[in-house]
Amino acid sequence: MAGRASFLDFQPDPAWSEFVLRLGLDSRDTHIYSLSEGRASSPMESWAFHDGSIHDLIQRRHLDVVRDANRRLQIHSSLIRRLSQERELEGHQGCVNAIAWNSNGSLLISGSDDTRINIWSYSSRNLLHSVETGHCANIFCTKFIPETCDELVASGAGDAEVRIFNLSRLSGRGADDNAISPSALYQCHTRRVKKLAVEAGNPNVVWSASEDGTLRQHDFREGSSCPPAGSSHQECRNVLEPTTLICFLKNGQNYSTIT
Repeated sequence: MAGRASFLDFQPDPAWSEFVLRLGLDSRDTHIYSLSEGRASSPMESWAFHDGSIHDLIQRRHLDVVRDANRRLQIHSSLIRRLSQERELEGHQGCVNAIAWNSNGSLLISGSDDTRINIWSYSSRNLLHSVETGHCANIFCTKFIPETCDELVASGAGDAEVRIFNLSRLSGRGADDNAISPSALYQCHTRRVKKLAVEAGNPNVVWSASEDGTLRQHDFREGSSCPPAGSSHQECRNVLEPTTLICFLKNGQNYSTIT
């Protein structure tokens, strides 16, 4: 496994027998790992962990001492050590920066430096669609919009834009026939969009966080576009006010955080 891990994501509500981890690297591939029970030893068995006994964690969960015990169980070392690579999916022409599952874990969306978003089937491990987004910089975040039958997806990129796509327009097309225009385009950020968020059960709103120090709310019911940043009438309101963007240099790398 070459490259630096830039993100990871667990499949929603997996059965213990199909505990799946999706790992993105500074490469053009993404990797699927599953529990290696009954298989050859996992390369992760040699990793050093400091999360204690899983039996203690289960006991604490029953006593309701640890609020996030269920989440900790999902990422406990006793499971991670058993992960082995199941499949390597190839389909991007640049570094993969973002992934996200749909609500039931049947589909996966990935975003890349190649400015495409890819839609993958988990059951077949096949590439269903590769959408040319029209972004003019690296894609850093992708999401399925809930309660839309997995037809609406969102992307955020280094061009400071958030774009919404309706995948139903790709119905009947092959993986390479991907020329669709965005159904919504939001240009209210001034710097790179690094994170997107959606709310379970809400098909109307997506939030975007940017290096410009703002967290903006995009409500599809209010319009499918917004004026560029700096316009007198800014429709996508900043829900974090006031905010401060702190930039710093560590070990030769540039970092930023919003406070």
